[in-house]
Amino acid sequence: MHEGCRRADIPFESEHDDVPDVAPHFNLNDGASHGRSQSVRHIGSSPPCSVIPKPVKSRAAALTITHPDAACIDIGSASHFVAVPPDRDDQPVREFPSFTADLIALADWLTACGVDTVAMESTGVYWIPLFEL
Repeated sequence: MHEGCRRADIPFESEHDDVPDVAPHFNLNDGASHGRSQSVRHIGSSPPCSVIPKPVKSRAAALTITHPDAACIDIGSASHFVAVPPDRDDQPVREFPSFTADLIALADWLTACGVDTVAMESTGVYWIPLFEL
């Protein structure tokens, strides 16, 4: 770390072009906050810190599709959101309730769309009934 540069002087990084000249800073050294972080601004009172620039992403390297017949499912307790490749259906993203009849309809729709691989995202045990189909 730069001489005279404290941890509290490291600014947040932003992807936006409209960042003000004085960026907010994260205060990691405030013991009175009882574990909560505080946002503070240092206006010319502290020495500038060296910030390592983010690496520039190359736009030349395009992503390749490794599983063209894959779908994804965002699994929730009340309903599941399912997405198939856009060329497979007029409505490639659909919501299905989590009842058994709806899960069977979901599986039938994936079969009709030619899906052979599914990626599921779930934060609980709600994926189990769908996985068992």
